[in-house]
Amino acid sequence: MLDNVKLNLNNIHSRFMKFGVFITVLLLFSCTKEKQELCACTKEYFPVCAAGKQYANPCLAQCAGFSETEIIALDQDDENASCS
Repeated sequence: MLDNVKLNLNNIHSRFMKFGVFITVLLLFSCTKEKQELCACTKEYFPVCAAGKQYANPCLAQCAGFSETEIIALDQDDENASCS
């Protein structure tokens, strides 16, 4: 009888430990993973510059965190146009 009680207590303790590890891992992942907003852009090519970096279109620059006033359109007809 006493052996059965010990086995049950060990089983309960083991389950609580597994549950505790699961909760800890879950909390670590939920706290460290940054939430990212969904950003969907078309694949049109309309080159722009923002903070010295070139983007394929204004939407991609805005997804990178730039406002419309920070984005400068490049001349599409000039093959040598750059953000330098």
